[in-house]
Amino acid sequence: PPSAVVEADPDLVILAPCGLTLDMTRREATALARTEWWRSLRAVREGRVVLVDGDAMFNRPGPRLVDALEWLFSAVHGV
Repeated sequence: PPSAVVEADPDLVILAPCGLTLDMTRREATALARTEWWRSLRAVREGRVVLVDGDAMFNRPGPRLVDALEWLFSAVHGV
């Protein structure tokens, strides 16, 4: 629920929904941007929201998981 996300107030948000293309994820992110709870998040206010094609990067087992882990490390550590 959004209340758990608001309570956690993350420094970084990575949106990687299963079953959505990157374009679909962008549309969902636009809908989220209209909500007050989303705009209140520190990560959103500081521009630390990343959209990812979850199916291509994280949601399916395979060799891409290594690439995804390397990408995730750089996203978290700002490399």
